[in-house]
Amino acid sequence: MSDEPVKISNQEGGQGEQTPSSKKPGFAPASADLEIFKLLYEYRFLRREHFSLLTGRNPTSLHYRLKKLAENGYLNDLKIAKQPGQKHIYSLGKPALRSLVEQGIAADKSLLKRLRTHELKPLYLNHEMMIIDFHVMLSLATRGSFLRLVRWEEGRHLYGSVVVKGEKLLVTPDAFFTLEDSRRPAGRNQADFFLEADRTTETWPKQFQNKVRTYWCYLQDGPHEKQFNEEKITITNFRVLTLTISHKRAEILSDKTHKLVPEGRKHYLFSSLENFSLENPAPILEAVYLRPGAEIRHPLIPPPQPSQVESSVL
Repeated sequence: MSDEPVKISNQEGGQGEQTPSSKKPGFAPASADLEIFKLLYEYRFLRREHFSLLTGRNPTSLHYRLKKLAENGYLNDLKIAKQPGQKHIYSLGKPALRSLVEQGIAADKSLLKRLRTHELKPLYLNHEMMIIDFHVMLSLATRGSFLRLVRWEEGRHLYGSVVVKGEKLLVTPDAFFTLEDSRRPAGRNQADFFLEADRTTETWPKQFQNKVRTYWCYLQDGPHEKQFNEEKITITNFRVLTLTISHKRAEILSDKTHKLVPEGRKHYLFSSLENFSLENPAPILEAVYLRPGAEIRHPLIPPPQPSQVESSVL
């Protein structure tokens, strides 16, 4: 993987971020563009196919509109240097973010906390796009489903820690999300997950071993029950979902996790991007997840038994 910087273009052949004063005369965003801005505010980075699937808009006309918005500074077009064929990845430009603030969709602090996209490296961006692909697929798969994605969080406010034998261990998830199951009664119908996106090819890296142990101690000792710093999220239980790039990798990590924390195996799930896709996201809710020590694959949320509808907690 190249470590060349990501280049940002707002015009064809041009780099660097445009200021509002350099926008083409007479251009103004349309009301339909607000949906594009809102999606980027939610997902941070998106490719053209993401926009098309999430909005249902025609890919050709959508491509033209994204290009115009980028030319006029409302979107940043991220390109990885020296990687031919790299798909366009878009992020919010300052004028679009200001529009969201004016509409009351984004807070003023968003302007101060805006991601410094000019410093992105390909390794980080590829990792981030893996997370975003999963987020988009989960959003698409839960449309019209008995499961609903009610929360998705990313950022440092999710980070936590636990002290084990005098050593402070850090919990640094890639994302946190909550699914709500309409098949279960209110108050017993939500399941919380920490997401780990794993792109490495190492068989059993020390870093991942530490993650497995830390999550188990974090769950056992209870600091996760405290509210996250900014978002006021409280959870009492959780699963750790690790997403890999291959079936084989998911199998290896699942097997190793079973040997490392056999008593906590039900709290870990493993799957790979080979099980679902943007074109076919539905399997993301089906039995495509490995649980350490189990011979069969499990769905993300198991169907309730008749007796569980009234009595069980996810």
